[in-house]
Amino acid sequence: ADSAALAAGILPGHVLLSVNGKSVTDPAEAKNAIGEATRPMTLECYILPGDAYPITFAEGMHMVKYDTADEGAPMSQWEWKPKYVVIGGIIAKPWMIMMYRNRTEYDHAVKSVMADRTPSVKIKQFTLLGAHIYCDDKGPLEVRSKPNQRNPKMLYFSIIPARGYPIKISAKTLEDITPVHSGARRVLRRHMNGGYDDRLSVGERNLSRLEQQQREHGQRIYQGGYATTRRTRDAPLGHYEQPRGSMVAH
Repeated sequence: ADSAALAAGILPGHVLLSVNGKSVTDPAEAKNAIGEATRPMTLECYILPGDAYPITFAEGMHMVKYDTADEGAPMSQWEWKPKYVVIGGIIAKPWMIMMYRNRTEYDHAVKSVMADRTPSVKIKQFTLLGAHIYCDDKGPLEVRSKPNQRNPKMLYFSIIPARGYPIKISAKTLEDITPVHSGARRVLRRHMNGGYDDRLSVGERNLSRLEQQQREHGQRIYQGGYATTRRTRDAPLGHYEQPRGSMVAH
């Protein structure tokens, strides 16, 4: 909270382009460049324009279940799938839940979009518009086990979408599940209190362009339920302006 980068105006979602004039292309290269840089150092970042900045409400690795009609959690731990869950984010609409196989693939997707390339990773997409949380007044619920079966203790919450199967998201502790649970509740509360601005952020415009290209290629797009989208290099994203800004961090 008291970092020099934050004091210089660098925020989550800003994309680092160079350190003291030296270009960086991946997290490892950026880390090394920052460690070796003389102070004070100048960081050049890609910054979204004005109020178009999309907020990442929450993200983290969770066990999920989204392919059955049950509102409650499965009783066997083997029925869950590990996914890196992102609510909102820099490359999705604020009301979308995006699921990746791991954090590395999410980072790859962000990097690809910001470099004007189409992500090639597998992504699950869900919308929170028109959804509600099952038994929301009770908070995250405890996952029950089958008789005579010992499963690790887990908490979960279940999102009931306007269309499609419930989306169950779980974690081992209340501390782990609270960020994504609170993030989903904030999105739903904002939607109920008047919805979202019709203007699209840079990231949202690129996602919309990608969806249009998928429609033109005959691929299915779902606004509810779930969809598996394989984003291939033969459907490139459209170009967009990338405003740049330089900050000095000590």
